[in-house]
Amino acid sequence: MPMPLTNEDLQQVGSYVQAHLYEWLPVKVFDLSERIVRVEEELKSLGRRMDERFEAVDRRFEDMHRHTNRWMTVISLALVMLGALMTWFNVAG
Repeated sequence: MPMPLTNEDLQQVGSYVQAHLYEWLPVKVFDLSERIVRVEEELKSLGRRMDERFEAVDRRFEDMHRHTNRWMTVISLALVMLGALMTWFNVAG
């Protein structure tokens, strides 16, 4: 019949495993974990760069929107003036 382990027994086993884990695992496992960390860091960096580019695109669209609004205002005023002149020439002529 198996004997139940106490917390102290589990602590001892955990300490033993931690102390010898690097001896038991092949080197490739640690190479992979280092590569995973580098990939995660690169993904974070890529995410930051993408955020910066999206913000730049947003600013560009806002600038284009303001520019378009200015031109629409100028065109609208020109059409109003043209309509007023046409009306005045039709009345006067």
